[in-house]
Amino acid sequence: MAEIARAADVSRQAVYLHFGSRAGLMKALFVFINHKYGLGEKIEKAFPHSRRGRAVFGHR
Repeated sequence: MAEIARAADVSRQAVYLHFGSRAGLMKALFVFINHKYGLGEKIEKAFPHSRRGRAVFGHR
């Protein structure tokens, strides 16, 4: 978290306040990558019968 805060030129506390925890940061990163690159659709195409993929990426 300290390295991320330094790179963003904010305090470590600011990172925790925004994301809540390391897990919150990882979730936000995952959501960002999913939206930017369409990861959910690509995984669903690769594994069309996987309920787990739909649960992770929010597809039905």
